[in-house]
This record gives sequence, C-alpha cells and structure tokens, in this order.
Amino acid sequence: SGAGATWYNPAGLGHPVTTKIDANVSVYGLNLWRAPNAAETTDGATATAEFTNWQLLPSTFSMTRKLSSKMNGSFVVLVPQATDLYSQVEVNDDNGGYASGEIVIGTAYYFGLGLGWKLKENVRFGATLFGLYSWGYESLVIGAQSPDESYTLSNLLSESTFGLRANVGVQWDVSDKVTLGLSVMTPSL
Repeated sequence: SGAGATWYNPAGLGHPVTTKIDANVSVYGLNLWRAPNAAETTDGATATAEFTNWQLLPSTFSMTRKLSSKMNGSFVVLVPQATDLYSQVEVNDDNGGYASGEIVIGTAYYFGLGLGWKLKENVRFGATLFGLYSWGYESLVIGAQSPDESYTLSNLLSESTFGLRANVGVQWDVSDKVTLGLSVMTPSL
C-alpha cells in the first residue's frame, strides 16, 4: 500500500499505480494488570497496584497517485501509537498510609510526502519526508500520612514536539519471485 511503502521503503512507490486511497480503522487494545505487594508500610501491610492501559494500534491514511510514467507520489498520515495509562495503589496500617496515582497520555502523528521512481524495469528508488507532531501529558500524585503529619508530592508534565524525519530506499527485482530492498530512515530532528 502507499502508507506501508511510504513508511518502510519508499522505493515501493515506484510500482505502477493509478490513484489509490488507503485507510484503516483504529484498533484499540486494553491491558489490565495487577502488581501484588507493590507498596508496603513499615508495619508490613502490603497493597496491590492496579494498572489500566488503553492503546491505539497503528492507524494510517494515504493517497498515492501516478505523476508520470515513471514516478508516483504519496501523501500519508500515520498514527503509530497512542496510549492512556492509569495506575493506582493505596496501603494503610495503624501508623498511617501511602497512596499514589499516575496518568500518562500521549500520541504521535506523522505527515509524509513520498516519491517513487521506476529507474529501470526492475529497479526502483524512493524518498519520503515526514513532519512529526507528538504530545504527551503525565500527572503523578503521591501521598503519605502518619498520625502526626501528612505529605503530598504532585508532578505535572505536558509537552509537545515538532520534528522532521526522512526515509530513502531502493528495490531491485532479482527475479519474478525475489526482490531485494534497502531503506534508511533518519532519526527525528
């Protein structure tokens, strides 16, 4: 597909195409787990931490179009992963208690433009430039108390990131059944 070639090896865009639109439906995953004895007081009382994690698995939209007899172009939007993680634990005894809660939410978006050229009948070259936008939010609250005093620690982090990433690739059809490919992707800048 246009999205797969644009991300993994843009030389794949050099295959003959007509105008093509690809889209997928987001798939959500739910992870629930418990960690026994995650917190312990000085008297030996323990508590289990509970975690809930919603995850969005890769989602894409792409449009690939023939630009000339030997060149195709593609526009793609990728959401490689989004996550919402919630965790909490609370433990108490005669001398006091401890509680914590954490929320982590984040998503990344890649917007890419790719070109694929058919250099020879069995050789293709491609290049993609991605713009990146990601954001994240994290909130952590920890509290402790005894009969005489209590403490609370609160932390909040929110960030947005913008960047660029490039990908180049080549494919060689060695035979009708064997194709070799190589692609290189830069780190995000």
